[in-house]
Formats: sequence, structure tokens, C-alpha cells
Amino acid sequence: MNREQMRLMAKKNIGHQNDSAVRGMAEYYKGAVPPPAMLKSFYDVNSSFPERIFKMAEDAGDRQLKQLENQKLQIESEARNRQLEIETTERLNAMEIKSRNRDLFFKNVIALIGLFVCAATCAALLYMSYTLLMSDKSGYALATASPVIGVALVAAIKLLKK
Repeated sequence: MNREQMRLMAKKNIGHQNDSAVRGMAEYYKGAVPPPAMLKSFYDVNSSFPERIFKMAEDAGDRQLKQLENQKLQIESEARNRQLEIETTERLNAMEIKSRNRDLFFKNVIALIGLFVCAATCAALLYMSYTLLMSDKSGYALATASPVIGVALVAAIKLLKK
């Protein structure tokens, strides 16, 4: 027995219902548009129903395509933003490394200049101490040599700590 026959039997039984049997029928379909037989029955109820059903299916498809396109654009935008973040981070890291290297270079240059000035000052004080010692002024020679001895002790302590 096919669906149409079952439907006709159901219509006949509605008029002659008895207490012992009540039949029900349900039809299901999958997809956006019902099968042709169901569309015909909708047409029988109202002639604009099939056209409205097709319009709703088309609108749903259009909405789905638009939604997919929006999702695609959003994903592409997020990917571009992430790529820009990565590039910016890499540039900042490169600039930071250059800045650190430049700072380190200048710190080393200043340290070397300080070392030369200190060495020159120590050499001058030692020379003065030597000349004072040779001219029998040992008190002055010791006073002149003591800063050199102090600097040498501080430098030795710092070197030993490293």
C-alpha cells in the first residue's frame, strides 16, 4: 500500500470512526523542499504555498552562503592580523637586539676609557711617588702611592668575586 492509498483510507475512516480504532499518519522528508506529492497537496490547500516554500528554501540557501562567506572573510582577517602581530613582534625583537648590542658596545667603550684613565692616573701617581722617594721625601711618596695601592686592592677584590 503506498502513501496516497493510506491517505485516502485515512480520509474515509475519519468519517466512519468507531471507538475501537483510531489511525494516525505522519510524513517526513529531508531537505529544504518537500517531495512533489506533498507540494501538490500544499497547492491544493493554497496555490501560493509551493512558491512560498521554494522562496523560503532559496532565502535559506542565500543566508547560508552569506554566512559561510562572512566566516571565510573573518578567518582571513584574523589570519592577516595574526601575521601582522608576528611580523611586528619580530621587528621589535630585532630592534631590541640591536639596541642591546649598541648599549653593550658603548658600555664597553666607556669601561675601556675609564680603564685607560685609571691606568694613566695610577702610572702618574706611581711616577710621582718614585720621584719623591728618590728625593728622600718618603712620607710624600707613601701618600702619593696609597691611592694606587687602594685602587689595586679594589680591582683585585672585584676580579676575585667574578
